[in-house]
Amino acid sequence: MLTKCGRRAAEVGLVMRLHFALIFAAVALTGCGAQARSASDSDTVRVGVTVRAGNLDPHDYAGQFYVQDLLFEGLVKYERDGEIGPSLAESWEISEDGKTYTFTLREGVAFSDGTPLNATAVEWNFKRWAGKDDTEWLGVSRVFAAMKVEDPRTFVLKLKQPYPPTLQELGYVRPVRMLSPKSVDAHGLYATPVGTGPWVLDHSDRNGSSLNRNERYWGTKPAHSRLELDVIPDAQTRLSALRAGDVDVIGGEFTAPLSPRNALALKNASNVKLVNETGTGTLVLGFNEAKAPFDDQRLRSAVNQVIDRKTIAKALYLGYGEPAGNLFPESVPFAGARHEIPPVDKAAAAQLVKAAGYGEPDKPLRITLLSSEDAIPGGRAMAEVIQSALKEIGIQVNVRLVDHATRHKEIAERAYDLAFYATYAAPYDPYGSFGAVFDSRTEIGVDGKIFMDSRRLDPLIDTAFAATGDAREPAFERIYTFLREQDAFVPLVYTQRIWAHGENLETLELPATEYELPVR
Repeated sequence: MLTKCGRRAAEVGLVMRLHFALIFAAVALTGCGAQARSASDSDTVRVGVTVRAGNLDPHDYAGQFYVQDLLFEGLVKYERDGEIGPSLAESWEISEDGKTYTFTLREGVAFSDGTPLNATAVEWNFKRWAGKDDTEWLGVSRVFAAMKVEDPRTFVLKLKQPYPPTLQELGYVRPVRMLSPKSVDAHGLYATPVGTGPWVLDHSDRNGSSLNRNERYWGTKPAHSRLELDVIPDAQTRLSALRAGDVDVIGGEFTAPLSPRNALALKNASNVKLVNETGTGTLVLGFNEAKAPFDDQRLRSAVNQVIDRKTIAKALYLGYGEPAGNLFPESVPFAGARHEIPPVDKAAAAQLVKAAGYGEPDKPLRITLLSSEDAIPGGRAMAEVIQSALKEIGIQVNVRLVDHATRHKEIAERAYDLAFYATYAAPYDPYGSFGAVFDSRTEIGVDGKIFMDSRRLDPLIDTAFAATGDAREPAFERIYTFLREQDAFVPLVYTQRIWAHGENLETLELPATEYELPVR
C-alpha cells in the first residue's frame, strides 16, 4: 500500500504549475535581455531563459531542473519512450526477489573537481536523501533498507520490499544525482555545484549563468566550449533576441516557453528553425466525483460526449497540440491501448442530463469550473469553450478564475465541480500521476485528485505498481479500462514540445524530457 507522498506532490507538482506555460500568453515581465554578440562568440551557445538558475544543490528542490541536469548525473538515465539506460553505472543486476540492486560503476569517472566517482562517493550521496522524511514522496526512498560498498566500482542498494519503479526514479533529476563529496563545507552543508556532468558552472547571478565544457567529462564532450543562459523574462524580447542572433535557442516548458502563437510567428523566419513534437503530458478536465452532481456517472458521460477535443486542439493550440483520447500520449511508457477521439453527440449528452433529473427550465443544473491562469495559462479561454459546450446540453457553468494560491487551496479541499489538471509527464509517469492524483490513500495536497475509488481503483494501482516484466502492461491497462468505464475524466489535449534555434546551431535534438536542455 502506498503511503503519504506530500513531497512527491511538491516536486512533480511543478509540472502542474508549469507544464502548460507554453500554451498561450507571454510572460508579462521585463528583463535586461541578451547582449549583442560578436563573431568571436561562435564557440558559445546562448540560451534565452525566463529565470535565474537558483540554488543548484541536486539534493534540494529550489534550483532550475535543466541547469542541474547539465551539471549532475545519476546512476542511470531516463531515455526516450521510457527506457532506462546506463549513466554513471555502466550496468546493474536485480536480485530474483527484486529487493537488491547491484550497480557496476564506470571506470575512470571523476567529478569536475578531480574527486573520483567511486562506490564510496555514491554511498555518500545516497546518505543525503535515501530513507529521509523529506524524500518520502520518492518510492525508492520509502522502501530503502540499506546500502553497501562492495568494492570501488560496486555499489549495492537494498530495499525493504520489491519496488519495480526503482530504476525510473533513479533517473530523475533530483534528489538522486551525484554531488562531489568535496563540494560541502565543514558541517556537510552544500557549498558549490560540482558534478560529473558535461558542463561546469563558471558563475551565476540574476542576469543568467555561464558554464564551461567539462574537459574531464567521461562521455561525448559538448561540441561548444561555453554555454550562456541569458535571463530574458519577456517572451517578445526573447523572440526578438533569437531573430537578431543574440541568443541561439529558446523554448521548452521550463526554460523559455514558446506559445503556439509565437511558434507560428517564427515559422517563416529565414534564420530560425522550429523543432516540435508531441510531448509526454496531457491536459485533463477533472470532475469532483465525491459529491453531486458528478457523483452521477451519467453527467460525467454527458460532459465527455459534448466536448469537441479536435476543435480545442485546432482553435486554441493552433496545431501545436493533439486531441486526446487517452490519459497519456504514446510517448509515456505503459500508456495503454490507443482509443479514438470520441465523436461529439450533443443529443445523446442532453438526454443523459435529462435522465439524471436535470434540464431547463424545470431543474437547471448549475456548476462551477475552477480555473487559474497562474497554474495553467490559457485556462480562461479553455474554460469559456467548456462553458459554451455545456450550455448547449442544459448545464450552466460558472467559471471561477482564481490566483495560484487560491486554486491550490480550493483544489485540495475539492471545492469545485470541474477543474483542469495536467498529468506529471516524463520522467514521472505513469507512476507519478497514479500515485499522486488518483490513489485515495495519498494526501490530496495542492495538486488535488482527478478521480478516486478506494474499493476498486486503489487495488488496481497497487497491482500495477508491483508488476514486473510482461505483467506491467496488462496491469496498467486494467486501470485505464476502469477509468474509461467510469467516465472518470475528460482527456483534452496532448501538448507539444516547442523549441526554436538560430543559425549558430545546425540542428537541435530534443532530449527525453523537458527537464533537460537540448544542448550538449
